[in-house]
Amino acid sequence: MTGNLLILASVFTTVILFFVAKLSNPEPLKLFSFLAQITGLIGSILISWNFILSTRNRFLERIFDGLDKVYKTHNILGNIAFI
Repeated sequence: MTGNLLILASVFTTVILFFVAKLSNPEPLKLFSFLAQITGLIGSILISWNFILSTRNRFLERIFDGLDKVYKTHNILGNIAFI
């Protein structure tokens, strides 16, 4: 449970920082460019987490409450990042 919250926190932090950067820029918002950038950032974060989860680190096993849950999260994140 803690591991999933850590992943969600990293995604939300990235999205919030992206919005702060976009709000400080005075140029008009282009919808498709905005959506492409935000989905690219989220996909990059999830793929990065996927690489981290594939290391089979004991620290991650403790955070996710077992290696089986690490594998399940790895599978789910891989599918979401691919989409």
